[in-house]
Amino acid sequence: MKWINTVQSECTEYCVADSYNRGYRYHRLRYHIKLSGNGQDPNKWCDNIINRMQYDCGVKYPDFYNCNSGRAPELPGLRTWAYDGDTGNIVQKTGVNIRFDFNPWWEPRDAEHDCVRSAIREATCGGTIFTNGLRCMPTMWTAPNGAPEFDESYVPPASRCLYGSEVPEEAR
Repeated sequence: MKWINTVQSECTEYCVADSYNRGYRYHRLRYHIKLSGNGQDPNKWCDNIINRMQYDCGVKYPDFYNCNSGRAPELPGLRTWAYDGDTGNIVQKTGVNIRFDFNPWWEPRDAEHDCVRSAIREATCGGTIFTNGLRCMPTMWTAPNGAPEFDESYVPPASRCLYGSEVPEEAR
């Protein structure tokens, strides 16, 4: 089976405010990444993403990391149907659903958008096209009217960290 050269992606983040107001170094930066299946082994894909993220972002292993398990269960909607030329069968390829936290070392200037995006790109098979673009953005961000579906332009992080009650339920 050859890998599929297109992937749908979604990468969102939000900052959870430290309830003691000790500064951004004590705020927790939470990421949620969804990638549709492309034929890569999802376990190795997850491992490669975390390894590349540690290298690209210069961070230790995140305090919290789930991939297709725990708070980031495997999502049937990320599966892709594909023809396996070796067996002549139609098969499903599993995508990845990842949630992790940066704490306490992260850069508020861009909320680590660039290094997380590059880690995803480097851990995904070379030549893969992210059909809707690959960019990380704040959970509460909405695209302006008329924005193209494929867009990789920079989206700045939210202007402030959110308290738990402000974060939409599906993003927690």
